[in-house]
Amino acid sequence: MRKSGRGLAAVLLALSTLLAGCASQGTSPRLHPQATPTAPKAQTPLTPEISDALPPLSPVTQKTALVQHPMLTQVQMVGPYGGWAIEQLLHGMAVARTEDGGRHWTTLYVTPHPAIQLSAADMQTAYVLLSACSGSNCSATQLMATHDGGATWQSVYAAQGFEAKAVSFVSPSVGYVAGTVPASAGAPRGDLLATQDAGQVWTEHPLPCDSTSMALSFPTAAQGWLLCGGPSGPGVQGKALFHTLDGGANWSLVSSVSLPQSPPSGPIVPGIGVPLTGFVHTLFFRSAQQGWMGLDRGGIYETTDGGVHWHPVWQPPFAPGADDAFSVGFTDALHGWVLYGEGPPLSTTSDGGRTWTIVYPPLSPATSISFSSTQDALAAGWVYDGTLILSTTDGGVQWTMAARAPVDISSLTVVGPSTFLVLGQNALYRTEDGGATWAASPPPQGYYPASIGMLNADVGYLAAYKPGAGRALFSTTDGGELWQPLPTPFSPAAVAVSGNGSVLAVGPASQHGIWQHVFNGTMQEIGLSPGVPYLWRLSGGHWWPVRIPGWHRGQAPLTGLRVGQSGLVWMWSQTQLWLSTNGGASWQEMRFGDRLSISDVSFTDPLHGWILSAGNNVYATSDGGQTWREIAGSPTY
Repeated sequence: MRKSGRGLAAVLLALSTLLAGCASQGTSPRLHPQATPTAPKAQTPLTPEISDALPPLSPVTQKTALVQHPMLTQVQMVGPYGGWAIEQLLHGMAVARTEDGGRHWTTLYVTPHPAIQLSAADMQTAYVLLSACSGSNCSATQLMATHDGGATWQSVYAAQGFEAKAVSFVSPSVGYVAGTVPASAGAPRGDLLATQDAGQVWTEHPLPCDSTSMALSFPTAAQGWLLCGGPSGPGVQGKALFHTLDGGANWSLVSSVSLPQSPPSGPIVPGIGVPLTGFVHTLFFRSAQQGWMGLDRGGIYETTDGGVHWHPVWQPPFAPGADDAFSVGFTDALHGWVLYGEGPPLSTTSDGGRTWTIVYPPLSPATSISFSSTQDALAAGWVYDGTLILSTTDGGVQWTMAARAPVDISSLTVVGPSTFLVLGQNALYRTEDGGATWAASPPPQGYYPASIGMLNADVGYLAAYKPGAGRALFSTTDGGELWQPLPTPFSPAAVAVSGNGSVLAVGPASQHGIWQHVFNGTMQEIGLSPGVPYLWRLSGGHWWPVRIPGWHRGQAPLTGLRVGQSGLVWMWSQTQLWLSTNGGASWQEMRFGDRLSISDVSFTDPLHGWILSAGNNVYATSDGGQTWREIAGSPTY
């Protein structure tokens, strides 16, 4: 063991000689023979070596504060409600803190430098590792610390030539930093820096590996684990897990796995050691027996015997395919957190991991929205995939996860309180128990579903598209088990069914012609032009067109249609919205300015309506569309 007050530069030669006999690289992480402890040197205060190269974290600026919901790249909770995080901003990175269980984060300080990892001791003390990179060279490290809840930050370690990989603080004063140091000849060397006095003095220990990827976790001042990544292949990486009982002075191998000479055939068997699948990212031990490992493209694994055996943890809301685990851990036996998947969303548990709740970023609709009253609605939302079904009870201000569909949702149709259908790219699914179970209803062969309208749980209509054949309309009388083609004189883009059974559709006419018919007791004559959209009403087995006022050639095509009660009908393009109060006989265009790009529309009566924009923002009106206000927004990264 060697103690130094000036970092690593003064001891490179001595440690290089000491580790000259290290093993050559193989298919597992390169392991070094244990260094013989030496008499400690006198402890002297640390003198940062590159403090000018890595300036201190900067106060939050107004430009930074404009980011509504920054993306979190690492989270560490220190209690059921309090925690710290690293944020990815539009320009640079930041440290943030939460006091409500992760639902809201306060950005404290920002930096233009990459923030490698954060370790928090409590709500007042946190440490963050910064790296100064020049291309692929990131061999400048600075450790910043706060002891007043993030109000002020100080540099407690800085060194040129030490590439930090991981940090773990047990208390406000006791902590460890793992990294590598370039050797004068040959491979780099792994080193552990330890402090007992909040970074005033550091003790150096050689590590048993020199991996480019490391994860470190110390649940106590003496006991810790080090996970080292080795050579990698497609989706797999050799790994070695080490354990120390004396603060990093000595390490013993707990479990390891080597990269096979050929890709493994079949599934990788869990529970026999550190997993081969995935890449080293995060490690968290809560006690001497229980710990979690988060792997990029590998998922989350848990051990209950100190790291000897590992078992995969797959529980809702985690979805197969969204398998990047960035942070995972528990503050006690019941309360835990995980930062997982694309985005990535933050989920927490209060029952030991049996159930999980997405708490950040705030959920919001993305592709479909359906209000049943001025307060209640279901919607299709997005977090790290497009399978979420959301619900609201406050008019769309806040959304919670209600169910998960088996397919990315392009359209959601609510048939009853617990019965609804979802359309995917080439799939139709139905649930009658609020999303607990789903049944597939294949669309007509070769067709991609575009729009669906249901009169009840059994009778409905489907507008679909087939490459090379164009658009077509189909009907069902058995809830979507079978679909029968329905001839139309137009190309259906959307279809809807009213409560009295009226079937409406929108789309351009198939050919030129003069169309005469009686509508609401009045003879109407319409000159049809291909490419021009019309509203079509099915009556007596025939389709009757209605011209759409305010639509001109060159404008966005009609994409949506929704039928309400008492003759209310809404239809829309990406940039225009029309309302009819008499079943489509006459129309008025609603104005909402140029700020919206419409994805979906839902009205409960002529006055109260909602627009879901293409930017995943929800806007509401209570005066029939004369004014609109934003009530919910998607995360801004």
